[in-house]
Amino acid sequence: MKNNNKKKKESTFQKAMFKLFSCPVFLFFTIAIGNFLIFGQVYKYIGWQVMILLGLVLYWILSSDKKFKLKMILSKD
Repeated sequence: MKNNNKKKKESTFQKAMFKLFSCPVFLFFTIAIGNFLIFGQVYKYIGWQVMILLGLVLYWILSSDKKFKLKMILSKD
């Protein structure tokens, strides 16, 4: 009999993406750049310090939520 309980192997791409997105520095810069590109016109007169602060707050909120994990998103139901 074959063992059908074997876990499906994660691809190299999935492993690389998980490592990349679990890096706080990458997330910080992604959020900061995203804020600049999307809301650049809105925050034009506020300054880059506020945009970075908003990125940090968003990262803090997402990282404090225990249910929000990239592994759960990538895992198959």
